[in-house]
Amino acid sequence: IKTPDAWSVTSPGNPNQTEILNILASSADENGSPGAVTRSDLLSRMKERYKPARKTRSGTRPRELAPGTLTRLLAPLLKCEEITAEILPGSNKEKLYAITPAGRSRLQFDRLRQIKNPENRCFRRRRPGKGCSCCRPPS
Repeated sequence: IKTPDAWSVTSPGNPNQTEILNILASSADENGSPGAVTRSDLLSRMKERYKPARKTRSGTRPRELAPGTLTRLLAPLLKCEEITAEILPGSNKEKLYAITPAGRSRLQFDRLRQIKNPENRCFRRRRPGKGCSCCRPPS
């Protein structure tokens, strides 16, 4: 299982990655065995929960989650082995995503970080008391 040092690349700078882990963790069945979610299903669920990293200007339409953006959100999770991707049997394109034990640990770590750090202090001490992009909890 990865240590918190390995999570510093992705955790919790982007709350959308935590949402992806939440979706995959909630797909597990009662026995605790990991459930798998197809990419199309993950995209539709994430469209409801997506939080754009940049704010929109007034008068422009709100930002929506695109398939390419989902790919960029999944890449660091795959690299840190927090999720797995397998080709759906009988399909050449559709993938199944599942959370790994490292992903469950990271999800628990993110939840504890939100509880233990209500003042949004920076753990890397870059900007004490104000928080920064590396340590800002999901809003």
